[in-house]
Amino acid sequence: YDCAICNFDYEFLLNDDSIFQFSFKNDELRYAFIQNPYIYISKEEYVTTIFTQEEVSEINNIDVLADLIDENEYEQFLNEQELNSISNYIRYDTSLSGYKALNHSYSHIHIGLNPDMRVPLSIILTPLKFIKFCIKTSYYRYWQKAFILIPNFENTLKVSKNKCLNLDRTHWNIKEEYDLYIK
Repeated sequence: YDCAICNFDYEFLLNDDSIFQFSFKNDELRYAFIQNPYIYISKEEYVTTIFTQEEVSEINNIDVLADLIDENEYEQFLNEQELNSISNYIRYDTSLSGYKALNHSYSHIHIGLNPDMRVPLSIILTPLKFIKFCIKTSYYRYWQKAFILIPNFENTLKVSKNKCLNLDRTHWNIKEEYDLYIK
C-alpha cells in the first residue's frame, strides 16, 4: 500500500486514501482494491480533536474549521494513526498460464492477503462490477445509502452484472461447477 501510494501506482484514490488499480497485460486482467490499512480520520473528525466544543459551536461551520487546519499537521496526524485491523484487500485476476480446472481458475477473486484464498468465477468481471463489489463489501453504510440516493440503483446492478461475459469452455471446465464458485 505505502509503495503504491508513494509511486502513484493507482487509477483511483478514494477519500479515505484507499486505492483501486487496474491493468491488462499479456491478455491477463488484474484489478485490485487496497483499502487504507491505517485508521483514517477525516478532516471533519480531526477538527473535533484540535478545537474545543465551544470553538466548534462558535464558528458553527465544520467546513470553515477544516479550512483552518494546517495540511502538514493533518498529514502528520494521519501518518501516526494505528493500523486498521479490518481493512480489505481484494484482487481479481484472469490467468491463462496458471489455469488448471479445480485448482487454479482462469477467472478468480482473492480476498485478503493469502494467495491461496481464491474464489473461482465463471465470468469476466468488468471494472465497474469489481468496484461495486468492493464498495459493497468495504463501505456497506455508503452502499445502503446508494439505494436511497441514486434512482434505479438496483437496475444499475443488474446492468453491470449483465455486462460481465461468461467464460467459454477453454477458460471454464464444467467440473469447476462441482466447487463453490461465483456465476
